[in-house]
Amino acid sequence: MVVNAVTKEGLSTKYSRKGLALSFFSKPDVSYYGGSKEEYIKVCEPLGEASVAGTSYAAPWIARKLSYLIDVLGLRREVAKALIIDAARGWKGCPTPEEIALYGHGVVPIRIEDIVQTKNDEIKFLVSDVSEKWNTYNYSFPIPLENDQYPYLARATMCYFPKCNRAQGVDYTNTELNLHFGRIKDNQKLNEINNDKQNQNDVYDEKKNYLYEGEARDKFRNGIM
Repeated sequence: MVVNAVTKEGLSTKYSRKGLALSFFSKPDVSYYGGSKEEYIKVCEPLGEASVAGTSYAAPWIARKLSYLIDVLGLRREVAKALIIDAARGWKGCPTPEEIALYGHGVVPIRIEDIVQTKNDEIKFLVSDVSEKWNTYNYSFPIPLENDQYPYLARATMCYFPKCNRAQGVDYTNTELNLHFGRIKDNQKLNEINNDKQNQNDVYDEKKNYLYEGEARDKFRNGIM
C-alpha cells in the first residue's frame, strides 16, 4: 500500500511525492499525517526526543492499522486494504487527477473505529472470494425497501491482488476483475446503477454491448475503485 504524507491540517507537504502511475491506478493509495514544519511528529531517538517529518513516519501508522485489521480482526488483506481506502474516500465524490496524484483516495481517519464501524445512516457489506479461473459470482444484499424504491446512495470499493506482467500493456495485470452492481428487475435482468455496458452478456441484457477502450476509460475510470 502506497502512503503519502500530509500536514496536521490534511494538506500536502513540501516533501510529498506526486503520482499518478498507470491508467486506472492511483498512486499513492492514501495519505496520512507525516509531520511538517507547521507541526512536527515527536519521536524517541537514542539521544532523546526529536521532531521529525516524512512519509517514512506516515506509512508505519497505516501499516499499524492494516495489522490490526488483519491480525486482530482476522480480515483478508484485500478486505483490509479496501476498508482503508473506503474510509479515506468517504462520500466526497470523485477526486480530480491532481488530487489523486497528491492524496490518493484521501486522508485515512485517525480512529480505527471510523474505519471498521458504520454510521447510523449507513449499511456496509464485506464480500471476499477467491477466483482461480473464469468465474461469475452473484451476491444478494438485503437492502430495505421504502415505498417500493431504494432511496439510497451506493458505492463499491474493490481491491484485489492479481499477478502482473509488464508485457500486458498499460494495465499490466494478468487477471481482469469486473464488478456490476444494481437492482434485479422483475425480468431478472440487472439494472446497473452506473449503466456500465462493459463485459455484458445475456444475464444482464438481451443486446450485446461493447465499448471501445478509450470510451470506457473516459466514462468509468472513476466509477469503481
